[in-house]
Amino acid sequence: MPTEDWELSSGLRDDLIFDIHLATFGYRANYNNGASMLLILAGTDEATEPFEHILSIGADWFSPDSRHIQHPSGKNKINQQSRYGRWIRACQKIEPLWSYLINSPGPTDASIWENLRLHLTATEQVLFRGAEPRQVLEPVEFLGFLNDPSIATGPGPTGGLSSVASQPSPLPPPLQPSLQPVTPPPAPSQPVAVGPTPEQMLANAQAAAGLIAPDSPTHIALTAMARNAPDHNTFVGQAFAVQGVSTDPELIKRLMDPNDYFLKARTNA
Repeated sequence: MPTEDWELSSGLRDDLIFDIHLATFGYRANYNNGASMLLILAGTDEATEPFEHILSIGADWFSPDSRHIQHPSGKNKINQQSRYGRWIRACQKIEPLWSYLINSPGPTDASIWENLRLHLTATEQVLFRGAEPRQVLEPVEFLGFLNDPSIATGPGPTGGLSSVASQPSPLPPPLQPSLQPVTPPPAPSQPVAVGPTPEQMLANAQAAAGLIAPDSPTHIALTAMARNAPDHNTFVGQAFAVQGVSTDPELIKRLMDPNDYFLKARTNA
């Protein structure tokens, strides 16, 4: 029997194309008991299946709005030994990506990671002294911006992985001559309404689904958590473990504000 048949797998993804649709700062109840601030990257893989990647940031960081982080000391540099710091160091090695990042608002703004397509692979790293090596996903290739029309939306030619389209689209067949003269459409008499942003569409869809309607399971669970949690930080850590919460920016803002969802649930108990 070949020796490779006896090799073990971590069961974790070790190579994927990651489309990042939403980036927020927050907590996870199942990560350090909800006490660590995290960068939460939510999106899809090359098969358009939901995928989430979280990166710890370091001690004492906090977020006032789930979109930015601050440190009590006033510093704005990320610890290079944190998972977020290691992620940034990997990005520094990818020239097109790094050129974009150094002209962005900076690593304390979650929005800089949105609308990116990255190729991630796992490398074995020792995350802290005395720890066993573990597989860590990091970017190795920048494949473009999701709002760039040159990005291929379907599986690419490399074994099903998406890639940046390099060939022009085929020209459509020539139009057949019309038997009737074409009448141009009348000019609109009213201004064309601007459509909602992707964030607004997401919020509207979740609101329509009744994510936090008074009788919804999500609202009931969050209310119980708020009433039973010893403090606001504990409540936030527990709340982010509830399915659907981390992908709703408006709900995240309410949960992060200690005077909103948390206070109202306890006051109305």
